[in-house]
Amino acid sequence: GFTFVLVITGKGKPGSESERGVLRRQVPQWLALPEFRTLVVGYEEAHSGHGGEGALYVRVRRARY
Repeated sequence: GFTFVLVITGKGKPGSESERGVLRRQVPQWLALPEFRTLVVGYEEAHSGHGGEGALYVRVRRARY
């Protein structure tokens, strides 16, 4: 029954963008895959109090019964 979930990806270690934050880069790509379109409405960066750039709010599609 949740409409939003908080996904914590972490910010990664400081360094070049290509080497840091694998989950931070990959999770949005995964959420955009066709198999998740029926489950995920959208996502956005979390508020700084909830992790900021190291977390995402994911809006989950409600199940129809």
